[in-house]
Amino acid sequence: MKPYSNFCRLNYSFVMALPIVRGTVYLIEIGLLCLGISRSFIASDRTTRLRSMFFQAVAKKYHRVYCTSARFARGLEVFKNNYLILDIPEVEKVSSMRATELYKLMWSLVFSKSVTKRTKAALRGFLPDNYPVI
Repeated sequence: MKPYSNFCRLNYSFVMALPIVRGTVYLIEIGLLCLGISRSFIASDRTTRLRSMFFQAVAKKYHRVYCTSARFARGLEVFKNNYLILDIPEVEKVSSMRATELYKLMWSLVFSKSVTKRTKAALRGFLPDNYPVI
């Protein structure tokens, strides 16, 4: 097995806010995950039973998870035993964020093991200098 072959990408999609779409897409993604067909997945920031099942299935299947959104917040706790990499280069200024956005960003950073260089540059002044960068 190659050193970085066991990874997937987790993206946020606002389309997943629609209840009918959300349930159907999560079931399809769980099927694709079990079959090993896809490595790129979308999820909603809403906490649901299907999202929890999906996150648990991703956590079991992949060791490295590249998360491209800070909107999942405490939902990322499922990945505490995995190597979660936060990759959110398009972050607005932290000083202009609302309290809920800061809350989600903070919990995403708590559960991530490292961030990308672009994320570190976007969050300069917010992250400590010794925060792990990949």
